[in-house]
Amino acid sequence: MDGISRRLPFASHINPDDIRMCLSFYKRYDDRKALRRCGIPSCKLRGAVLLVQSAGQTQFDTAGKPRTVVGIIADIDDEKRATEKLIDRAERDVLTKLYNKRAARHKISRFLELSQEAAVRPCL
Repeated sequence: MDGISRRLPFASHINPDDIRMCLSFYKRYDDRKALRRCGIPSCKLRGAVLLVQSAGQTQFDTAGKPRTVVGIIADIDDEKRATEKLIDRAERDVLTKLYNKRAARHKISRFLELSQEAAVRPCL
């Protein structure tokens, strides 16, 4: 675990904005939960930004200390983009391509919430 904490901040294949999330995800492998999953929003591979999902499980030795983590990293870029495209289609009118009433209200509410949060937060 210490190796990941030291090496991950310098990993060139992970967006610097996502490193904190990745570190917290890998640190949670130490607890004895069965299977951990995490979507990593951006991962660079040959200059392209991809969406990947990581899943794994910690294996412990006889003394109860974490020994290894067995897992996978899967490319979910195409799946995520297809889902976003379907959501966008569902939110818009077929003819005008304008947001429907429900989607418009949701987007306006979300914008107002974020605006209020930004107004409350002090600038540093």
